[in-house]
Amino acid sequence: IDWRQSPGMGFGRSAGRPSALTSRRSQESGFADRPLARSKTQWTSAVTGSVRDNGDLSLAAGDRIRHTDFGEGTVNVVTGEGAKSIAEVQFDTAGRKRLLIKIAPIEKI
Repeated sequence: IDWRQSPGMGFGRSAGRPSALTSRRSQESGFADRPLARSKTQWTSAVTGSVRDNGDLSLAAGDRIRHTDFGEGTVNVVTGEGAKSIAEVQFDTAGRKRLLIKIAPIEKI
């Protein structure tokens, strides 16, 4: 199958027809043809409303941690550097998970 999209067809599932969310006014002004502006995403805690930063937390294989959702677990391996460090953790009840250390809701125990 060779899929092609004609210029000005937009992002909708039905080619050539406006979606239910697109108003006639926005079509007439040309607003519907413009890409949507994206805002910067920040991952905030649902409880505190603040962005988590574990920048000073260093983990190594064998360390025990506690995650707010997954409970306690043991770090198997840490890969990456700095803000991109990822810990592979074997949790006692939730199984194996990979976590971005900088923003994961974890603490070393």
